[in-house]
Amino acid sequence: MSNLLMKSPKRKAKKAGSRKGKKSKDDDEDKHKSKSSADDLVPTLPEVKQYASQAIARAAKNADNRKILHEVEVEKMLILLLGHEDPNVQAAAAQGLAVMSENLTSRESIGQWEGIEPLVKMLKSDHDQSREVSSLALANLTTSSTNNCNEVLTYGGVEPLINLLSDTREMAIANAAVVLTNMSTDELMRSNIQNCGVIYALIDPLKSSNSTVQAKAALAAAAFVCDADTRTEFRNSGGLEPLFKLLTSGNDEARRNASWAITVCAVDEPTAAELCKLGGIEILQEICLSTSRRNAFSEAALGKLLDNNLSAKYAMGGQLSQTNLITDGFFDPGQLRPGQKFCNLEDYCKKPVDQTRPVLLINAKAGLPTSPMPASSEVDLKIDGSKSQLTVKSSKTGKESKGKSKAQREREERQKEAELQEALQREAEMNSDNQPFILPADPTLARYVDEVQEKIQPLDSTLEQVTALAQYTAEKMGGPIERGQVANFSYELPISQLKYELNSNVVPLGMIKTGIHYHRAILFKTLADRIAVSCTLQRGEYNRAWNEVMLTDDSTSGVTYPPKAYIVDLIHTPGDLMRSDTAGAVQYQRL
Repeated sequence: MSNLLMKSPKRKAKKAGSRKGKKSKDDDEDKHKSKSSADDLVPTLPEVKQYASQAIARAAKNADNRKILHEVEVEKMLILLLGHEDPNVQAAAAQGLAVMSENLTSRESIGQWEGIEPLVKMLKSDHDQSREVSSLALANLTTSSTNNCNEVLTYGGVEPLINLLSDTREMAIANAAVVLTNMSTDELMRSNIQNCGVIYALIDPLKSSNSTVQAKAALAAAAFVCDADTRTEFRNSGGLEPLFKLLTSGNDEARRNASWAITVCAVDEPTAAELCKLGGIEILQEICLSTSRRNAFSEAALGKLLDNNLSAKYAMGGQLSQTNLITDGFFDPGQLRPGQKFCNLEDYCKKPVDQTRPVLLINAKAGLPTSPMPASSEVDLKIDGSKSQLTVKSSKTGKESKGKSKAQREREERQKEAELQEALQREAEMNSDNQPFILPADPTLARYVDEVQEKIQPLDSTLEQVTALAQYTAEKMGGPIERGQVANFSYELPISQLKYELNSNVVPLGMIKTGIHYHRAILFKTLADRIAVSCTLQRGEYNRAWNEVMLTDDSTSGVTYPPKAYIVDLIHTPGDLMRSDTAGAVQYQRL
C-alpha cells in the first residue's frame, strides 16, 4: 500500500515461452498502448492517494497495526504527501500522521523526518479540513515531546495556532488549544506564546457551546495564567466570568479543568475577590458537597479561594491555620450552615439591626468608629437645622409677606418645609448610592496593636510572648472567669447595647470590653499575627473557640526537640498552656 501512495507498481512483462502462433502486429500495439495508459493513470489520481491514506489511518487505530506500519516507515510516505497539490490528499495524509503519532516511536520519527514543518504550513490553509487535521496531528505530536514542541516554535507555528482559536471549526479550536497547552510546559515557549496574545484569544473558546472546546480552553487558561501579569490581563479581559460559568457544566472534563484554572487564578487576592463576587465559593461548595460532581480539583479551587478570603474560610470551615494571617477587613459572622450563603461585609452593614449574633470586625486603623448606616437622629438633626435656617430667612422677608394673610403664610411655610424634607431625603438617597463603602474604623484595636508591639514583641522567647499576650487579651475582655461561671458572665447585654448605639449588626472588636471564648480567641489571633507569633484559630460548638500554638520544650542539654501543640487558656487562668491531648485541653474546647 505504501508503494501505491507514491507510484503505481510496474507490471513485469511475462516471459513468453515458445509460442506456436504469431499474433498480428496491430494486436501487439494495442496491448502496449493499454499498458502505458494504465501505468500513467494511477499516479495522477489523487483520489487513490487520498483513499490509501485514509485506509492507513483506519488501520493505524489498532496498536498492533501501528507497530507494523511503523516498521515499514509509512510515516515517510505520509510526510511526502503533505506537499501534494490536492488539499484533500494533504488532509488525508495529515489524518494518517495524527493516528500514527499516538505511538511514541512514530511521534519521534515524524519529528526527525521533518514532518512538523509541512503540518505547521497547513495551519494557514484555506481548506477547513486541512487546518483541523493538521492541528490534530500537531496535538498528538507535541504530547510529551519537547523536541516536537520546539520544532513547532521554530517553524513559526505559534501565531497560526493562536489564530486558529477563532476558527469556524470547533475541533480545530480544541486541537489548537491542546497544542498550545503542550508547549506551555517549557518556560521560554510559554513566555513567547503569552507575548503573542494567547490570553485574550482564549476567552471566546471559553464561551463556546461545545463542551470539548470548553474543556481544552479551560486547561489552556490554567497553563498560561501562571503569573501575576497574565492573571491581571485575564481578569481585565473578562475571562473570569465565562470560566466561572464552566463550573456548572454537565461535562466532567470541562468542570474539572475549570476548577483547576480557578485554582491557578485564585493565587492573586484581587482575582480571588472577583471570583468570590461571582459566587465562586457557593458554587464550589455545592460541587464539593455533591457525590457525583465532586473532584480533587474542585476541592483545591475552594481551598484556594478560601485562603484568599479568610472571613469566608472561618465562617464555613471554622479554622484558620498558622499561615492564615488576620488583616484589616476580616470579620466573623459566625458559623455558617452547609449551603448557607456567605455575604460580604457591606451586606451585613446594610441589614437592619436585629437580635442575631453581632458580626465581629477587625480594622486596626485610627479614627472614630463610623456607623455603616446613618441613624435616624442624624436625619432629624439635618431637618431641624434646615427648619431653623428657614425660620431665619422668613423673618428677614417679613416685610414682603406682611400683606399676606396668616393662613396663606402658614400654608406656604408647610409647603416649603415639605419640599425641603423631600430634597433632603433625595440627597441622602443619592449619597448612599454614590458614596463608596467605608470600613468602620476601630481606634481601640489600633491602640491594642501599638501596645502589644511595644511591650510584648520585644520579649525574649515565644513562650513569654504567648503567656503575656494571653494575659493581655483576657484583661481587655473582662478578666479571668472562674470555672463553671462562663454561663453567668454578662457579655450579651453590653454587646447588644453597642449594636444599637452603632445602629449596625457589625461591631468592631476593640469596642467589646466583655467577651468570652470566641471574642478572646479572635483578638488573640489578631494580635499574635501582628507580632509574628504563629497560632491557629479554631471554632467549636456553643460559642467555643481556642488558639493552638507550637512550642519547643526547653532543654538544659541543648538538644532541640520537635515542637508540640498547646492550647492557650484565655478564660480561666490566662497564659496557662495545655497540651492538646490532655483532658484539660479537651474540657476547654467543649461546653
